[in-house]
Amino acid sequence: MSSAALLVSGVGVLVGLVGLVIGLVLARRSRSRLSAGRVPQREDEPMQTTGNALSDALESRDPKAREAVLAALERMIIDQGAGSEQEVASSSSPESVAGGVSVPESPHDPRDHSWQGVPDRELAKQSAIVTAASQPAAIAAIRSLHAAGHRVVAGDVDPQAAGMILSDERGVIAPVSDPGFIASICGLGLRTQSNALLVMAPREMPPLIARRSSLEAAGLETWLPPLAALEICLDRWRFAQVLSEGGIPCPATSLGGAGGVPGPWVVRPRYIQDHDYARVVEDEADLAEVLEHVPEPVVQSRMNAREFIVDALVGRDGVLAGAVPRWRLAGGSGAPAPYEVTFSDAGLVEALVALIAAVGLDGQLSVSGTVDEEGAITFVEMTPHFSDGLLISTAAGADLMGEYLRGVFGLPIRSERLQFRAEVGMARYLAEACSPAPVAGGL
Repeated sequence: MSSAALLVSGVGVLVGLVGLVIGLVLARRSRSRLSAGRVPQREDEPMQTTGNALSDALESRDPKAREAVLAALERMIIDQGAGSEQEVASSSSPESVAGGVSVPESPHDPRDHSWQGVPDRELAKQSAIVTAASQPAAIAAIRSLHAAGHRVVAGDVDPQAAGMILSDERGVIAPVSDPGFIASICGLGLRTQSNALLVMAPREMPPLIARRSSLEAAGLETWLPPLAALEICLDRWRFAQVLSEGGIPCPATSLGGAGGVPGPWVVRPRYIQDHDYARVVEDEADLAEVLEHVPEPVVQSRMNAREFIVDALVGRDGVLAGAVPRWRLAGGSGAPAPYEVTFSDAGLVEALVALIAAVGLDGQLSVSGTVDEEGAITFVEMTPHFSDGLLISTAAGADLMGEYLRGVFGLPIRSERLQFRAEVGMARYLAEACSPAPVAGGL
């Protein structure tokens, strides 16, 4: 069949579905709203059928046909979501409380974890898409959601991503640089009848923030951070400048070279990516060679101190709802540590509050840094999603993922469920997961 014929065929399939999809999307939007403080359950089987048909159309091997289908689908979704743009923007980006971020007083005993194992009757069972399913942080999110009884749909550009095997359903999504990125996520949501989108790759967040109404129209609830705060987190050089200007401790930092920064050094790309583990340089003679292989290198002094990571949840009002710090007892800078252990430090939480206020991030986040022998805290990096050690927080008693999912649907975050126990350790080991091999060309 010729390219022209394939194009006509692909567009013809879409035209035959548009009328039905528009009606179903509108109906789904009305059902996906919270009612009396509860998240509704999914009952729209026709939407799944339509989503399957759309997925078949999107899998056209002819590039022009595929582009036409993606463009038409996205236009339809954007048109249906345009009316809710103002509503979504106002509900997702509330003004911060006066005085910045604060830690709420909790009347609950942090040793009381009697809530564990009790189902969340307000939230019930949800169907959530988790993106970047090849990344350790996403795999931790998938396992955490599964443990809570939710249905998980994995999405990634790689059909062989590990998270695909661990999920209930899966789908290949377009790269973030592809014009069809938004449409592919919306199509996956329609096909799998999902009602939540958890974004675990920072690079995916800016275009999703810009097209939030498209996700809303496709029935996908999200909790994405303010764009200004996200841009600070994604740019390591800018992040260091913001901390320095706010009087928040961070390592000596320069852009492009050592620039007077004392060694030994840690070198990272300026912009946070999926695979950008730090390079540690001990000798000045090796620094020039490393700088040649790192795009826009940010050079920082390596801190001779204990390394920590904090997983935290910040409410839409800017209030820190809960934070679980843990020591990284082994592993290179930025790489997953084979053993970690939770600890409690009121001074660290106080410093974290100041950091969050300076950056303006809300929702899920993780922060890395160091504490020296004298107790001095230094912050190195902040990412807008939970880390790969999320499961240790759950084991220690803090249901970060569960409360974050509540926040996605606009339910109140319960700080008593974010209390945790110190001295809980977690060891990592290599494990394999087996499943039927994916069909050639994608899942």
